[in-house]
Amino acid sequence: MRTRDEVVSIVSHDLRNPLSTVQMAAAYLLDSLPADAVRTSDRRSLEMIKRAAESMARMIQDLLDIARIESGRFAVERAAVPLPPFMDDAATMLRPLAEKQRQRLDVTVADGVDSVCADRDRLLQILSNLVGNAVKFTPPGGTITMAAEAEDGAVRFRVSDTGTGIRPEHIPHLFDRFWQARGTDRRGLGLGLAIARGIAEAHGGALVVESTVGKGSTFQFTLPLPQSELIRVQ
Repeated sequence: MRTRDEVVSIVSHDLRNPLSTVQMAAAYLLDSLPADAVRTSDRRSLEMIKRAAESMARMIQDLLDIARIESGRFAVERAAVPLPPFMDDAATMLRPLAEKQRQRLDVTVADGVDSVCADRDRLLQILSNLVGNAVKFTPPGGTITMAAEAEDGAVRFRVSDTGTGIRPEHIPHLFDRFWQARGTDRRGLGLGLAIARGIAEAHGGALVVESTVGKGSTFQFTLPLPQSELIRVQ
């Protein structure tokens, strides 16, 4: 197991540089391509290459993240993150993902919750993974909700959906790496939830889930308030 993990980490790391070259070359050619009808097919081909390279880059980053998490080398850089603008930015980034599936993404931040002590990029990664997972299992017309509220010197984040829900026998496996409820599902590596849990734990929190089949699921985790916020609350 350890040898396999080391091989995955090394190969993933070595793939990043040539893949980055493909991404940059595709982006350069797209920018340089004349905007005329004759080159439409060329543009589509380059856009396909760019999207495929971006997808591969995300997979490689996921493999590197899970390797660091399981080796104990995963680190987060914490700072005070203003919550209302952060949640707005997250919604702006993730809403097109939901709208593409004809779903609605709502955001709520409770009054008095001004900031959280967290690694901003990693917090965004947790929410992205959770919303992406919700989108996959919520039918068109459904609603996904991101929320933040104060709770005992911390901030509790929730991502809820009105999707199909999770069967009880599947819940113990949700955070296992490479595990997918549908054996034929190829919409990712099955690492999103494992990475989200690892990031939450690196912040000193825990990621848990509640779900009812046919009604939807709620994933939630807590992160600490900044020290200045703790003093003010007390």
